[in-house]
Amino acid sequence: MRAAPPKGERDFIQIDELYSWKKKYGTTAEEAFATVKDNILKVINAVAHGNLEAIEQLDFETSLKWKLAFIYQDHANPVLLPIYKLARLRELCRDTKINHVTAYGILMESRGDVPALEYGMQLWRQDEQVEADDDDPTEISEKMPPLNQILYGPPGTGKTYHTVNKALEILDPQLLARHDSDEAEDRSVLKDRFDELVKKEQIAFVTFHQSFSYEDFVEGIRARINAPLRKRKKTVS
Repeated sequence: MRAAPPKGERDFIQIDELYSWKKKYGTTAEEAFATVKDNILKVINAVAHGNLEAIEQLDFETSLKWKLAFIYQDHANPVLLPIYKLARLRELCRDTKINHVTAYGILMESRGDVPALEYGMQLWRQDEQVEADDDDPTEISEKMPPLNQILYGPPGTGKTYHTVNKALEILDPQLLARHDSDEAEDRSVLKDRFDELVKKEQIAFVTFHQSFSYEDFVEGIRARINAPLRKRKKTVS
C-alpha cells in the first residue's frame, strides 16, 4: 500500500486509490502483484540452480533482485555478496564496464574462508576508507571533471542520453552519485534535475549546422559579407 500521496505525474508509474506500481508490471494492482511475485520466484529458482546470468537478464528491480539472490543462495557455497549497486561493484573491481555477474565472480575469488556477509562488509569499509582518503581536507584542490568534452558517434548510440550524466557530473555530482543507475526512478530523478538546470540556464543546447567551421564552434564568431558594400562584418552568434 502506498505510504504517501503520489509524487506528481510520472510516465512510468501507474496508480489507483491505494497503490502505486510501475506500468511495466501490469495495468492493475493485481497484475503488478502477480508479476512481481513471479519475478521473485524466478530469482529464487535461478540462484538455487546457480544461474546468475538468468538473474542478470531478468527485467526486475536491480537492487531487489540481487538482494533476494544473496539471501536465498546456498550460504555454504556462496557466489554473491551483499553489495547490489553496480556502480559500487565497478569501483571495487576498478572496471567501469563489467556487469553484476562478472563483478561478483572477481570479488569472490579473493574471499577465502571469510563468510560472504562479513566479506561484503569488509569491502564496504575498504571502499568507504578510500573515499574518505580522497576527501582529505588537507588536499589543496579537488580534481574537477574536464569541462570540455565531446560525445561522438552515429545516431542512436546514446549521446543525448549520456549528456544528462555528463552535465550532472559537473553541476550536481552528489545527486548523480546517489542515482547513477539505469533504473527508471533514478533516470527520472536525474532528468528532472537536468531539466531544472536547463530552465535556470545553467545548461544550454546549441545546434550547429554541418557547414559551420571549427572556428565557429569554438568562438561563436563568423564572418558575414554585406554583398552590396562588399564589406566584412563580424557578429557573435
